[in-house]
Amino acid sequence: MYVAGLALVKELLPADLHMISMQIGASFGSFGAALFPFLIGTIMSYKGPKTLVYMLVGQTVTIMVLWFLLPSKPRHH
Repeated sequence: MYVAGLALVKELLPADLHMISMQIGASFGSFGAALFPFLIGTIMSYKGPKTLVYMLVGQTVTIMVLWFLLPSKPRHH
């Protein structure tokens, strides 16, 4: 997702916004990489390890939906 996001930033935004938008994307990516394991571990400590499967399926479905929402290049005839 990160690499696809960088490619889209390069294509969709003006050159002067590339660096700051990539930095913001990296910040959100790092935040998510730290937050979700913490949340899953906290929920598992209360509900048990059986919830791990449901959390991972939910994350996978979310990533797939976000992947399909990425804009594609317009086709030139």
